[in-house]
Amino acid sequence: MCCAKECIYRFTSRVTQRSANDLVYAEDTAFFAESPASAATCLSSFAETASVFGIQVSWPKTKTQNLGSGPQSDTISVNGNLVDAVSDFTYLESSQSSDGQSYLDIRRRIGFASAVMSLLDNI
Repeated sequence: MCCAKECIYRFTSRVTQRSANDLVYAEDTAFFAESPASAATCLSSFAETASVFGIQVSWPKTKTQNLGSGPQSDTISVNGNLVDAVSDFTYLESSQSSDGQSYLDIRRRIGFASAVMSLLDNI
């Protein structure tokens, strides 16, 4: 369900008594949609609503991901901008996979820990 207008409305109602001059960008926003078509509608609504506040969506950085049900979706078009579909990505230092497995994330974290431990040998 897309709730871009409601989320931004709640934000504006919280800052009605204060000046919000530092809204240069917002990042790391996630939406859950039932289909590629509803994802396109949701992203379009979000971009339109965000533009009221001078916020622009970075379309090259925007991605879609299928979380475990059905085939991976193709690239979708939102207001003439292409949004690529990905099978995994790193979010807040955690690897998110479409199949729900965490094996790659665990291996990556073990690699980071191993590199730090090898640095401690030199102390």
